[in-house]
Amino acid sequence: MGVMLMAPVTGSCATYSTAAAQKDEPTQVSKTARKMGKHLEKQGWQPMGGLPIAEALQQHYDLLAAEGRNAVNVEGHGEAKSLNAAIRMAQSNATIQYAQMMGTQVDGRALIDIMNQQGGDNASSTTKYDATYVTRVRQLVKDLRPSVSFYYQRKDGTYEVRGFYVGKGE
Repeated sequence: MGVMLMAPVTGSCATYSTAAAQKDEPTQVSKTARKMGKHLEKQGWQPMGGLPIAEALQQHYDLLAAEGRNAVNVEGHGEAKSLNAAIRMAQSNATIQYAQMMGTQVDGRALIDIMNQQGGDNASSTTKYDATYVTRVRQLVKDLRPSVSFYYQRKDGTYEVRGFYVGKGE
């Protein structure tokens, strides 16, 4: 499948999936990371950590590639008057997005599991489905790992945070 690149500011994305593109993928990822890094720096974004933005993005996409085809790129966004609160909001936002993305996959699997057992009444099947679904989504959310974050301090003193996270797809 290849690595999906998501530009955090514009929301655009590109997927490289053909054989020729996969061959050139590391070079393209590096170019995209540098371009995005320059764009974010021009807008006034700052990295959280010691690396310049372009290098941090490169490490993020390298991590996605190392995780393999099932890696999921999730971006969280938060805004608050304090930097710590904005960071927590970005983490919560990413967790919710990831749970929603993975929830549809879990939903289908839980239904198949319940249908395969075909026993009992509807109330117990519904209860079992709910418990299976909630448990599986919780397990998946634990797999979401922070990769890199950037912040921007607005003129009014509020902070905007964009965090990139890596999850495991099913």
